[in-house]
Amino acid sequence: MRTTRLLDGPIITPDLHPSIGKNIQGPSLIRLPDWVESRLGTYYLYFADHKGSYIRLAYADDLRGPWKVYQPGSLQLSESRFLTEPPDAPAEAVEELRIRRESSRGPDDLSHDLLTELTTPHIASPDVHVDSENQTIVMYFHGLQGLGDQVTRVARSTDGIHFAARPEILGRSYFRTFTYADYTYAMVMPGQF
Repeated sequence: MRTTRLLDGPIITPDLHPSIGKNIQGPSLIRLPDWVESRLGTYYLYFADHKGSYIRLAYADDLRGPWKVYQPGSLQLSESRFLTEPPDAPAEAVEELRIRRESSRGPDDLSHDLLTELTTPHIASPDVHVDSENQTIVMYFHGLQGLGDQVTRVARSTDGIHFAARPEILGRSYFRTFTYADYTYAMVMPGQF
């Protein structure tokens, strides 16, 4: 495999469009397959704000750009089958989670308070793949299932914009998948298969 750096900076930044915000994480890029008829561009880049209410989408005909933002995004929190309202957060449950987190990772250095981390409904970390055999675009993503409980689901699309989320919980958050010998494997945070 040979790689070539195309640019000296990121292909998208917060300056590209105000709708994407300043927290750009979990990018996943695909070349749109020929079987997708209505297309915004040749390449679709999915990404998220870690506490965002939808998966963002940028598109371009060339990897070097120019990249444009599809303002409505793709998968929406309301379509994700995850919580859309904060869960109950009894003080004793929050304290128990704080102690458990600190014992396994040390004191958190969050950009927001722990209660926000534990209770903000969101979807993030898209991992998007083209399933050519089934003419489907597959997105793994995580969201808030309960108090401090982030897990992964999968959604499917035929156009790369409109996704239908499945109800099954596949595992922990931050899925990154690959296929080998007809099986799909996932690595999750913190580095588990």
